[in-house]
Amino acid sequence: MQTRRAPLIGLMMALFAAPGQAQNQDWWFEVEVVLYKQGQAVEALDEQFPQPVATPYDRRAMDLLSPLLHPDTSALRAALPTCQPGESKDALPFAVADTQLLEEVQQQLDESAKQPASVIQGSISAQDPMSDFPAHIVAALPNADLPAWRNEDFVDLYPLMRTGCQYDFELAWLDDLVVPHPRAEDFVEQAPTWPNGEEKPYALTPYLLPTEQLQLSQLARDLYRQRGIAPLMHLAWRQPVKFGRSKAQAMRLFAGRNFAKSYDLNGYTIQPEEQVTLQESADTPVEALDLMAQVEQALAGPLVLETQPTEALPETESTNELWELDGLFKVYLQYINRVPYLHIDADMVYRKEGQPGLMGTKPMQIALAEQGQLAPADAASGQYQLYGMPFDQLRRIISKQLHYFDHPMFGMVVEVRRYHPPEPPKEDAAQ
Repeated sequence: MQTRRAPLIGLMMALFAAPGQAQNQDWWFEVEVVLYKQGQAVEALDEQFPQPVATPYDRRAMDLLSPLLHPDTSALRAALPTCQPGESKDALPFAVADTQLLEEVQQQLDESAKQPASVIQGSISAQDPMSDFPAHIVAALPNADLPAWRNEDFVDLYPLMRTGCQYDFELAWLDDLVVPHPRAEDFVEQAPTWPNGEEKPYALTPYLLPTEQLQLSQLARDLYRQRGIAPLMHLAWRQPVKFGRSKAQAMRLFAGRNFAKSYDLNGYTIQPEEQVTLQESADTPVEALDLMAQVEQALAGPLVLETQPTEALPETESTNELWELDGLFKVYLQYINRVPYLHIDADMVYRKEGQPGLMGTKPMQIALAEQGQLAPADAASGQYQLYGMPFDQLRRIISKQLHYFDHPMFGMVVEVRRYHPPEPPKEDAAQ
């Protein structure tokens, strides 16, 4: 009798354990999203949203779009071999490989270093820092202005070092840096409408798909042909989907125009560059310390290791990214009556220009006057303001079906498809 009950008990235990085992496994899905904006004016909205509307943020969110706009090449530079004297290196197509010229530049720098500090300091402020170099060296260097974060008395040797290898003195300079140079990132005014990823069938983390694998292209074309509809973004990615809303992997989505050069976080227009320059020069003391004096003062001062409290951003603080559409997109699984259902949790903000003083805000001229600040000359000429409109929806969906998310200013079409990653090759699996 006991032998007959054993299979039945085992089957019941397997059924009850199935949901728990499924949650421990990775369920992969392919998510395709079509974003579009509608020709709706802010003035025509009936809803009122308190301003400003903050961009939803999650420190654990994964951003698949920013690496396309700002690729990180530091690893490529670090992987270059050390240049060996006397050996000919195949220069990159854009390189200037001239070891003799580099030696002459280094000799000039060594001679300058032997001079007293007062002489060097006087020469930096009194004359052109390039005047001590021979004409043929200066001619080989770029004519463009040095970036603001570099010292004037340093020669821009980067074009000379782009030879497919790293020089010994270059490595020494990098090791001596206390604060690394900031990585220059170009300002991106418009996000790509069709971001192109790369097929990674054996990846263990989410990845962006190439555009040729988009399955809703015809739907998107028909949608974009409609009157008053304009494309924002069409993309697809693959990701493992977890069980439970709290365990869902947030994906950052942003699209459209970048307003960061035109508006601040409060939606007010940014002052013209000339006015900002004049204001900064007026606030700078006449007897400001030069660069060498600042360095000496910093070295002479005590080393403070205590943690300083973090201050909140000022209300007029600008940012480098203020996208037309920005926010978080989550996909997760949830059991309902022992049946797993897909869910989409979208938390975004859409921004659009409108006439000043809408949605309970004050025009820029009045707001600055109340703060005791002088408004720009063009503030009284009917400048636009930037308004943020939140979008927060949670919906249960079914895979392989189209789902529409509507908003007065934009719309979103989503299709989620089950994906089964292939088994890696035996060679990779053995490793």
